[in-house]
Amino acid sequence: MSWSAGPPTVRATGEGPLLDRLVRMAGGEDAVLAIAAGDDAAGWRAPPGEVVLVTTDALVEDVDFRRRTQLPYEVGWKAYAVTASDLAAMGARPALVVVTLLLPADTATACVVALQEGIVDAAGEDGARVAGGDLSGTAGPLAVSCTLLGAAPADRCLTRSAGHPDDRILLTGELGAAAAALERLEAGDPPGRVPGAERWLRPRARVAAGRALAAAGVQCAIDCSDGMLLDTARLAAASGCGAELWADRMPLAPGLDDLWGDQRLARALTGGEDFELIVAAPAAVAERLLAGSGWGAGLPPLAVVGRLCPEPGLTLRSGPGGPALPIGSTHGFAHF
Repeated sequence: MSWSAGPPTVRATGEGPLLDRLVRMAGGEDAVLAIAAGDDAAGWRAPPGEVVLVTTDALVEDVDFRRRTQLPYEVGWKAYAVTASDLAAMGARPALVVVTLLLPADTATACVVALQEGIVDAAGEDGARVAGGDLSGTAGPLAVSCTLLGAAPADRCLTRSAGHPDDRILLTGELGAAAAALERLEAGDPPGRVPGAERWLRPRARVAAGRALAAAGVQCAIDCSDGMLLDTARLAAASGCGAELWADRMPLAPGLDDLWGDQRLARALTGGEDFELIVAAPAAVAERLLAGSGWGAGLPPLAVVGRLCPEPGLTLRSGPGGPALPIGSTHGFAHF
């Protein structure tokens, strides 16, 4: 479904009928929901012995997505995934999604339905479901916000502040694919000809990886959404530490040379939208994970890419014990 879908618009459809349709797409009551979508609030049967976590994120047209590069279904999918990534970084299992849609009145109803389908399908991949939300008109750009509730064992919740000096910094997956795909899409390349386009258009939160890390004894993590440098600095500062990263250990997506040449490392470290997990763990825990203990099939590759340090600040080195490399003044994405 493209954004150029014809009538009816949301103005012609009306708020009540549109809401009814979106609620039907969310599904009815089950063992998780004590009260399903469609009431003034949803009721969730939270698992006993687990801490309830909540997070929210928003995608705004012409800030976080553009109609010429993303379809409505993909915007919905990504709106869920970027929010679920925060729960993944805490070792949590997403359970419920509450959606807020801000819609210009001339938005095609079919586009809103496709956007909701993207949210429902992405949530379903993690075993989560849409539990309700809000619908509002706006004179400004279209925006979609997802609020997620999830749960994690009370004694195994990952936080940014649980790191210690000399902890190893690990990274799931690889860097740079999403930022490179965006650059190519913005240049007008069709998605089918852009390597790694799915990493930008339909990212997946590392939910299973986060839960496996928590089960293996990891206590400290953050999701890599605004860039490896910036998010590592955030984790280190929250833990009262500094950090050094090792350039020669950094896993980069294939094909970055063709686009960025000798700037590939700098661009991959600051591009953002990777939605990998950055982890700080004691050396013994890191060694067990790299040996495969607690890190099974179906999980992304895991690499040691640096360490936490007692001295504050962030340093990029050529490798362990190697010389420091220039970082530059831009460490990652910022809204302001």
